[in-house]
Amino acid sequence: MENEYIVAPPLISENNPFGIILSGITYENPNYSIERCGMNIFTAEYVISGRGYIELDGKKYVAEAGDTYILNYNKRQYYYSDKVQPWKKIWFNANGVLLSEAVRIYGLDKNVVFKGVDTYGYLKKILKICENNAFSAEEINRKCSGVYIEMLGYMAECTVCTEEIRNEAATLKKYIDLHTEKNISVSELAKLIYRSESQTIRIFKQSFGKTPYEYLLENKLLRAKNIIQNTNVSVKEVAYRLGFADEHYFSSVFKRKTGSTPTEYRKIR
Repeated sequence: MENEYIVAPPLISENNPFGIILSGITYENPNYSIERCGMNIFTAEYVISGRGYIELDGKKYVAEAGDTYILNYNKRQYYYSDKVQPWKKIWFNANGVLLSEAVRIYGLDKNVVFKGVDTYGYLKKILKICENNAFSAEEINRKCSGVYIEMLGYMAECTVCTEEIRNEAATLKKYIDLHTEKNISVSELAKLIYRSESQTIRIFKQSFGKTPYEYLLENKLLRAKNIIQNTNVSVKEVAYRLGFADEHYFSSVFKRKTGSTPTEYRKIR
């Protein structure tokens, strides 16, 4: 199999606001790398599998399966595949003022990599249009520009949703941090962000890799360790302060999570 499948549609005037140069698919190749310096080429790519890296303006970004990235023109563009898990991606290169202006208008110009934003369907449409020999250069670019604008609209929606979810997760975490000694229910958390209980659990886990209950329990046990190590407060009082049903249940949970009972843990301080 070739390392790349490339379609080069008929070229259009450089003064056109949107002009496709190339479209294609890059297959897994650990030696893949592209470097451009100040060229008038705009790039939009979606990583199907694997991962790779982008170096831009002195920063390094990681793009992996499920991510989209956009590289504006008139900048040094250097991007390359991971050696161990080389990426497979679908992409297009183009030029014209519409490309960067639309990115700016949709508020996407501050990002390079859009994590978890799946643009495969849009880029596949653009590739299919470029493959169609029945279309003239003008038709190809008109159709591709329409798909491109739709893609940016979708990306903008995803970015807003991602930011909203991130803020909601932060609200939940802050509440748990401030109320570690309480027994916080999922319904209580759900009311904070006006979501269902299942959505609340999913939002928290998506951001922190654990459920609200798991995070709360970790906080309780960390608080318990600090109290046990640094005070002479009884195990019964620690259990009461942290909202456990009784000292026996607390001791059972403590030992399961730490490998020792609260009394044993106190002896090794």
